[in-house]
Amino acid sequence: MCSRPIPPSLRGKTGKRAAVVDHLRPWRLRPDLAFELTNLGLVCAGCHFTHCASIEAAHAGDAELIAQAKERIGQEW
Repeated sequence: MCSRPIPPSLRGKTGKRAAVVDHLRPWRLRPDLAFELTNLGLVCAGCHFTHCASIEAAHAGDAELIAQAKERIGQEW
């Protein structure tokens, strides 16, 4: 979402720049898409815990609105 590359050395690590797999449509709302590759995105932990969390809270219960908002932010960067 922030368009900063995630260095391979930070994959599988913890911290703000670590890689996190995000579900565009949250798996709790769409368990059928939990392992669907087109529903997954790699984001840094900082974006996951700020942008993604706030989007999911703002559009709670609507998987499609959540996905649209996440994709829109990704395009703005």
